Amino acid sequence: MERFIYYSKPEVESPDFLKLPKTLIYGRRYSSLISSAKLAYVVLRDRLEWSVRNGCYDENGNVFCIYTNVDLAETLRITGTVAAIKHSLSDVGLLYQVRVGQNMPNHLYIGQPVDHFNDVATIENKLKSNATEFMPLDDSARGWIQ
Repeated sequence: MERFIYYSKPEVESPDFLKLPKTLIYGRRYSSLISSAKLAYVVLRDRLEWSVRNGCYDENGNVFCIYTNVDLAETLRITGTVAAIKHSLSDVGLLYQVRVGQNMPNHLYIGQPVDHFNDVATIENKLKSNATEFMPLDDSARGWIQ
C-alpha cells in the first residue's frame, strides 16, 4: 500500500488544482452529463488560461481554446468517446465549436455553467446536510486510519 500523504493548508490553497463548478455536480441542468464529460469540461476550462496568455480570442473578445480530439482523449485517458463527450457538453450549453478550416482543429468556446435558483438551493442544502452529518467509525474502519 502506498504511503498516505496529508495536505497542509498552503497545499490546499494551491492554484495547481483544477476547478469543477458545484452546479455540474449538484445542479439538475447538468445531471445528464457523465463524469468524463464533466472532467472534459474542467480540462477545457483550464485550457482557457493558456489561451488568454497566448492571445486566443476572437474579434468580440471571446476566449477560445484549441484542443484536438486526440489530445483530449490522451489527457482524459479515454478512447473513442471524445466526440460524444463534446456533443453532450454542447447539448447543455457548455461547449460551442467553430470550424476554422479543413485539417485544422476547431476553436472551442467553453460556456459558463448556468446556476438556476433551484440548483443553487439544492447545492446549499446538500452542502449543509453533508457538513452536519457525522458517522462514527466502526472498528473495521478504524484500522485504515493511522
